Amino acid sequence: MDTAALIGLGQFTLAALVWFGIGPKHLTNWLASREKVVLVLLVGALAFSGHTFYRTLHWSEETPRGTGIKLHFGVPGSLPESLEERNIWRYYALTNAFTVLDEGRVPRTVTTTTVVPVFNKPVYVKEFRIGAVGGAKLPTDEVKQQSDRHAILWFDRGLENLVLNVECIV
Repeated sequence: MDTAALIGLGQFTLAALVWFGIGPKHLTNWLASREKVVLVLLVGALAFSGHTFYRTLHWSEETPRGTGIKLHFGVPGSLPESLEERNIWRYYALTNAFTVLDEGRVPRTVTTTTVVPVFNKPVYVKEFRIGAVGGAKLPTDEVKQQSDRHAILWFDRGLENLVLNVECIV
């Protein structure tokens, strides 16, 4: 249940109590009458059911279909180019490159990439399909965080010279 439904249910309950003339002093006496309690519970359940039914009817209008992005990553150090955006307000791509010393004290550069698509309209994503156009091999990926407005996608290597395709399955 979302916050708006909880607030609406609380307001409806308070309005019903006022309608029946129930104040703080009368609450104890009023609760002794089971018929009124059952009536208020039934009316509250009816209001909540109506709200839920409304949300299911209008879900397709609230949730955009076909959310995704295609990004072309070129040579290391260049900015990715957006080839296609569907329901994307902004996107951010961050490549971290740092040098570590192996056991033999040999320096090795490790690169990770983070892509953050920010959605234009809220999307309740069930699954992310992450792939590369043309069958290129992608590094290991992980969805670090997601909400209805953004996602944080992490890759354990750099994304050089490939086209990343991210599809949101709702």
